[in-house]
Amino acid sequence: MGFPLVLSRCDASPLELHLLADGELADDDTVADVRGHIAGCADCRAAWNGLTTTRQLLNAARPFQAMPAELKAALAAITDAP
Repeated sequence: MGFPLVLSRCDASPLELHLLADGELADDDTVADVRGHIAGCADCRAAWNGLTTTRQLLNAARPFQAMPAELKAALAAITDAP
């Protein structure tokens, strides 16, 4: 079990912030709604800023490494992907 993100004065789901950061929200309208909420909610804006800053620091701290060809082939074989 992870540690929940507590938003002190907002009942919005912190999951939506993570889905937005990961590019996994369902559609453009939902993205616009969440971005609009972040713009108008100081607690969510602070959580968003913390989330994006953390992601940037983690990405900068680890260099990108391409998936080894052997692993890629093994995963493709399991999932029937090209």
